[in-house]
Amino acid sequence: MRDMYFILLPNLLLLDMAGPWQVFRTVNKMVGPRFRLHMIGVSPQLEVGEGVTLADIEPLPEQLPDDAVVVIPGLHISGSKIDPLQTDACKAACHWLQHSLKPQHTLVAVCAGALVAAHAGLLAGKHCTTHHDLCARLAQTEPAARIADDRIFVQDGNVYTSAGVTSGLDLALYLVGEWCDQTTAIAVARDLVVYLRRSGDDPQLSPWLSWRNHMQAKIHRVQDLICRQPEKRWSLDELADAVHLSVRHLTRVFRDTTGISLHDYQQRIRLDHAKRLLSDTGHSVERIAELTGYGSARSLRRAWRSEHQDSPTAQRRVARQ
Repeated sequence: MRDMYFILLPNLLLLDMAGPWQVFRTVNKMVGPRFRLHMIGVSPQLEVGEGVTLADIEPLPEQLPDDAVVVIPGLHISGSKIDPLQTDACKAACHWLQHSLKPQHTLVAVCAGALVAAHAGLLAGKHCTTHHDLCARLAQTEPAARIADDRIFVQDGNVYTSAGVTSGLDLALYLVGEWCDQTTAIAVARDLVVYLRRSGDDPQLSPWLSWRNHMQAKIHRVQDLICRQPEKRWSLDELADAVHLSVRHLTRVFRDTTGISLHDYQQRIRLDHAKRLLSDTGHSVERIAELTGYGSARSLRRAWRSEHQDSPTAQRRVARQ
């Protein structure tokens, strides 16, 4: 189980904290304990405005477990009479971050949380992002940061930053997909009735999360079936029967809803499953072909060439470099 520590500071932007918190809490509710959630800060309670006070806040821990995730939610920066980054609480948090965060830990900064991370010296040389209104200030705070001003979220090693507000949900769902599995991320997104998005220029846009930005329940059920058993060669009849539609109606609605054919969707899921097996296992290409429903290495290679410039073997070499 991962320990996740949410640092709560004055001028907290509540959605930046509550959105990701709810994502990880929903994982625990749906699939069992995966994340141990902590609210930490320099004082036991915090007024966040609009009559809301957060209480029972744990003190900043003296030591973090090796797999700890530290989340810095955003703050209200503009319009504040006092710069929240210059408060004693923020300075104390930055001091704690400097001395407590180790290479084995994961840092997640939402919106203006990136400014806190920068003040703590944690973004030097890092590829990162923040809310578009704050990019100039982030560059001023940490000139060595490599800032992308047009991304939903950015990963650089074990440092994750997001653009702000609702993009914290996108980043949290992405992390669930990485740390649990894509099926869980999809289920959580559906439970919370939010879209699954990835940053626009991410070179590894996941087919498990793509083509899901719709509210067609039967199409989601078909996609869930395919994603749960990516190795199975689903027939159109089987999928249509599962959602009580005719084959003709299902294929038409699927394309109209997602913008991709059922055949192409299955192909993308199976190829991505093959890619993961190539990267994460020592199975031969022949065995991976069997595990992904292609039957033979020749069939897998033929399908692979339709989506990739390299070969499965070359992909394995790149993944292990």
